[in-house]
Amino acid sequence: MRLRPGSFSLRVPAQDLLLALFVTVMQVQGTIVLAAARGTEQRSLSDPGHLGFALLVLGGLAVAVRRRWPVAAFVTAGIASLVYYGLEFPDGYGWLGLLVSLYSVAAYGDGHRSLIVAGAGTGVLAAGWLYAAADVEPREAIGWVFFRIGVSVMSIALGESVRSRRVIAAEALLRAELAERTREEEARARVDAERLRIAREVHDTVAHAIAIINVQSGVTAHVLDKRPEQVREALRTIEQTSSRTLR
Repeated sequence: MRLRPGSFSLRVPAQDLLLALFVTVMQVQGTIVLAAARGTEQRSLSDPGHLGFALLVLGGLAVAVRRRWPVAAFVTAGIASLVYYGLEFPDGYGWLGLLVSLYSVAAYGDGHRSLIVAGAGTGVLAAGWLYAAADVEPREAIGWVFFRIGVSVMSIALGESVRSRRVIAAEALLRAELAERTREEEARARVDAERLRIAREVHDTVAHAIAIINVQSGVTAHVLDKRPEQVREALRTIEQTSSRTLR
C-alpha cells in the first residue's frame, strides 16, 4: 500500500525529516535519562555494539518517510520496537516513532486496507511486548505494555479521523466544483436557447418579408402595362418591406 500523493511539495519531506530527527533525539535522550533515574539492572544501550542506540535511531528515522511510504515506516519502527524490547533493553521513549508511524498508516492510507494493516500490526506488537514482559517482576511493571497498546489504538483512531475529514473535505470540494460546472452548463444552455429563439424570429421575419416582396413583384410584373398606379404602389411596398427587413 502506497500513499496516494495529493499536494506533495518539497517542504513536506523537509518537515518530516525534522520531525524524524526530533523523535530520534527524544527516544535516545529520554531513554538514557529514564534508565539513569531508575537505576535498574537492564541491558545497556551500548551492549552489544551499540545495538540499543541503533534500534532507537532506526525507529525514529522511519518517521521521515511516513507520508510517502507509511506502511514501510510502520513496519520498520515496529520491527525495531519488537527487537528492542525482546532483547530487554531499558524502557523509555522508544515508542514515539512507532506511534507516529502507526498514526500515519491510518491517516495517509486508503481507509479499509490501511486499518487492517494497522490493526494487524498492533496485534503483532502487543503479542511481542507481552512476550518480552512475561518474566518481568513485579508483575505491576508490565503496565507499560498495556499503555503502549492503548496509545497505539488511539493513534489509529486519530489517524482514521484525520483521513475521514480529509476525504469529506475533498468530496465537498468536488461537489462544489460539479455544482459550479452545472451552473455554467445551464447558463450556456440558456444562452444557446435564446440565440436559437432569436434566430427563429429573424428567420420568420425575413421569410415573411421575402414572401411579401415575391408577391408584390409578381403583381408588378402582371399589371406593369395595364395599371401603372398599382405598379407604383407595389414598388413602394417592396421598398418599405426590404428596408424593414434590412433593419
